[in-house]
Amino acid sequence: MSAKKPQKPRPHARKKKKRWGCLWSVLLLLGGLVLLLLAALAYLALREKRPPKPAVVEQPKTQPTPVRTAAPKPRLTPSPAPQRNLPSDFEPVSAERKGGVIALVLDDLGHSPAALSRLEPFSEPMAVAVLPDGRLARESAEFGRRKGWDVLLHLPMESKNGSAEESTIRVKQKDSEIRAAVSAMIDKVPGLIGVSNHQGSVGTSDRRVMAAVLSVVKGRHLFFLDSRTTNQSVAVEEARRLGVSVRARDVFLDDPDAGRDAGGKAEGLAQAWEKAMKIVQERGDCIVIGHPSPETTAFLSAEVPKAKKGGIRFVRVSELVD
Repeated sequence: MSAKKPQKPRPHARKKKKRWGCLWSVLLLLGGLVLLLLAALAYLALREKRPPKPAVVEQPKTQPTPVRTAAPKPRLTPSPAPQRNLPSDFEPVSAERKGGVIALVLDDLGHSPAALSRLEPFSEPMAVAVLPDGRLARESAEFGRRKGWDVLLHLPMESKNGSAEESTIRVKQKDSEIRAAVSAMIDKVPGLIGVSNHQGSVGTSDRRVMAAVLSVVKGRHLFFLDSRTTNQSVAVEEARRLGVSVRARDVFLDDPDAGRDAGGKAEGLAQAWEKAMKIVQERGDCIVIGHPSPETTAFLSAEVPKAKKGGIRFVRVSELVD
């Protein structure tokens, strides 16, 4: 058998392959151009989003600081200590400006719920002195704390005339008995920050008795307010000797004896208040003690706003103790 001769490709087949090859080349070229265009657009978009670089500011060259020798410090003269612990917003009274501060103290709380009701409308700072044997002693103390007022133990002490409370401190008691009694009465008035004497014309005149009382006051980190029921009181002297913070009242607002001498309760209240105003103007502060009776609370309701309009401010008694 003879070998077959190879057949030559047909002309139309070669033309078909050549045409498809050119088409693929064009498509690849166009695809590359599209990709380059997209890359260029993406680059421009990113460049616009970048924050501009901060300009570099050349800092001026600093010269080395010359070494200086320290000048000798001037000798300071210490300021004199204040005579009393005045409130932070206290301003001395001058002849050109009326003003000053008053600390109101309402005594004998602990027995009457009506007394608490009469004091409820008052918003000015004041203090309430609570009798430890009163059936409302705790309630009265909590009332004062809720109002943001100073709460004091109104400590019953022996007097020449007044009726004695059940737990009255007497001069015949031993020092240990006095200290135990004072501690027990402090525990009956929760949240107190100070102690004042109820009556006590005999007790506050006795140095031994006052030393025993004040030793407990100091140990409990309290202050003492001398109600000054007698001119013979040694409470302030003993307190300062023992290092106890102390002040004494200046005016009894509703002293029954003063009221009788003045011609009645209303006249007595007016005279006592006038005396307090005079002390404030002369000295700058005054501690006024009264009682939550209907007459006294009505008087204060009328006079306190007038005093405030005249530039007088009302503070807690704790702000005036030494």
